[in-house]
Amino acid sequence: MFLHLGGNIVISLKGVVGIFDYSLNETSQTTNNYLNFEKDKEVIKIAENGDYKSFIITNNKIYLSPIATSTLKKRISSEKFIDKINILQDDPTLD
Repeated sequence: MFLHLGGNIVISLKGVVGIFDYSLNETSQTTNNYLNFEKDKEVIKIAENGDYKSFIITNNKIYLSPIATSTLKKRISSEKFIDKINILQDDPTLD
């Protein structure tokens, strides 16, 4: 499955480590330190004006997105995706 992060950026969910609220960067020294420490990862800024609402950490990149985490969550939780999850959860052979 793929996720549109804004602009012309679409990524595969397979490599996503986490999706976080960008305001954590402003309020949490730990988050701020982490983002500054991860200089080896490529940082892709999607919003040119710096109006970031979320940051997405993947295996090798960090994306700064103008799209809120709640909107990204809704995009991930599409009906088609939820149906596939429910089928797997209802399978008695998985227990």
